[in-house]
Amino acid sequence: MCHRVNDKGSRYGPDLSTIGASRGRGGGPNISPTGTAAGDPKGLELAMLDPDAEVALANRSVRVVTKDGTVITGRLLNHDNFSVQFIDTQSKLRAFMKSDLKEFAVLTKSPMPSYQDKLNAQEVADLVSYLISLKGPSKP
Repeated sequence: MCHRVNDKGSRYGPDLSTIGASRGRGGGPNISPTGTAAGDPKGLELAMLDPDAEVALANRSVRVVTKDGTVITGRLLNHDNFSVQFIDTQSKLRAFMKSDLKEFAVLTKSPMPSYQDKLNAQEVADLVSYLISLKGPSKP
């Protein structure tokens, strides 16, 4: 599992605990961790069936190659002229000085696989319904 819901799951993918929230404080739509309008069934469906259609900047992946040739990928957290920080595929926080790397690249493709040919229409609808139900912790 690449996503996290209510403190369970991997930190590699975006946290989906509040993906079903439909309105922000200002009355406009929230933008979800996946880059789609939170609470938007069509946007959620598109994210599952064509994850490369829209990859939010906050969810871009990074690929680094160390000077010894080790390749490491992960979800980009931050980078500047000198360093890069990301969460690798084992949910481990990684940080490198760019001067210590042979290569550094921010990837534009989503690491999430498409579910286009893996889920039938009912399974997609059920998953979208579940995601829409994720509104975060109840407030008293």
